[in-house]
Amino acid sequence: PARRVPAALQSGPSGLPERQHWIWVFGEIKGLRWVLEHQVMAFADHTAPRVRTLKAGDLACLYVSRGAFHNPTRDLTYLAGLVEVNDAPHTSTPVEIAGRSYSLLVKFRPIRLLPERQGPLVLHLVRELEWVKRPEVWGHYFRVSPIRVSAKDYGKLEAAVLGWPEASQ
Repeated sequence: PARRVPAALQSGPSGLPERQHWIWVFGEIKGLRWVLEHQVMAFADHTAPRVRTLKAGDLACLYVSRGAFHNPTRDLTYLAGLVEVNDAPHTSTPVEIAGRSYSLLVKFRPIRLLPERQGPLVLHLVRELEWVKRPEVWGHYFRVSPIRVSAKDYGKLEAAVLGWPEASQ
C-alpha cells in the first residue's frame, strides 16, 4: 500500500514547504471548547505580530495544558487535534471566552480532533522535538500561543495525533 506523506512534509512547486506550522496552546478548557464549537481560533491582541503571519493552508496542532481543567496536580498535558487554517486572521468585535477578551480570529477546518482528555501526552514527545532545547524544563517552551515550529517538529506531533487510536480508554 502507498504511504501517506504527512501534510507537514508536503511541498509546493518550488520544492520548498509553503505552509507554516504552529502549536496553539489552550490553558483553559472552556477556550478549547469554544474554538472547536465555532471552528475559529481566537487570539489576544498582544499576539498580533505572530498571528498576522498565519495564512490559509497553515497547519496547527492543538495543545492542552495540564492546568486547563483547573487540577494541574492530577491532569497531564496532551495534544487534542490538528487543524488547517482556512483564511488570513481578521480583527473582530472582541469575543469573551472564560472571562478573557479576544479580537483576532482565524477560521480553520479540523483535520483530526481527539476526545476531551485523550490524546498523545506531550511529556513523551518533547525529547524528539528539535525546538525544545532543554527537555527537563519543556513546559516553558509552550507558554504563549501561537508557537511557530519547524515542519519536522510539526511532523512528529502530527504523527502522534494521527497515530492515536480511535477509541482510547
